[in-house]
Amino acid sequence: MALIAINIYMELDIIQRLKGIFRSTADKHSSEFVKSFESDFIDLDSSLLRITSRDHRPVTHAIYNDECKYVSKHGLFELFKCYNDVRARDGLTVTNITMDVLLDCWRVCMSAGLLPNIIEETTNWFKVEYLSPENFNEITTTHLIQVSKNKDKLNEYYDIIKDLPVCINDFNLCNFVLNNQTNELFLIDVCDVDYTDQFRPEIFFTDRMEEQYTYYICKAMQRLNKSEYAKLIETYLGGVEEIEGIHYF
Repeated sequence: MALIAINIYMELDIIQRLKGIFRSTADKHSSEFVKSFESDFIDLDSSLLRITSRDHRPVTHAIYNDECKYVSKHGLFELFKCYNDVRARDGLTVTNITMDVLLDCWRVCMSAGLLPNIIEETTNWFKVEYLSPENFNEITTTHLIQVSKNKDKLNEYYDIIKDLPVCINDFNLCNFVLNNQTNELFLIDVCDVDYTDQFRPEIFFTDRMEEQYTYYICKAMQRLNKSEYAKLIETYLGGVEEIEGIHYF
């Protein structure tokens, strides 16, 4: 019993140490973002920034005083490089996308009605419209019928970005909101830029902490047959083990 207790204690200690390392890395990302913000916006109060930081990726943006969102150009490019490394590790083709090309593509994406408006652009930053929870509701799988009613808006977005090498394309349902008066759909996660070749605007997903993904495909926008969708998703994830289910709505 004593040996079991020691092993449990050691495992808990390792977990706590790892959490400390991850927290330290996340804090470092946040600190770098704030330092850059303070350097460029000396008249703004950085304590009003609301940052969501993670240990495995740079900070790309922050909400300022619940009024607007500041997006770092450097952060956008650094995050894309993280995705590029994962793609290369999975044996998928990677392209030499420069920062200028990425930012040009990002601007095109942001011109679509599916995304918030760019309010202002500076040398290092984009100031972007903030869609307040007072006027916009987060969506879940219970809102899929409302998503399908926005198919024209989704198709318009695809028409705008389909010939770009990269685009904003993280269609996790948690990244979308609906206007609580009009049920108009908006994508609010504007910082996840990845290759366009495997993106389809009719494919949405939800994920769990265990890296299990459930996919939802809008039948009103269907471009491929079921086996083609399954192959596309499998290729994107690098295998079938992470697919929890594929559903149509």
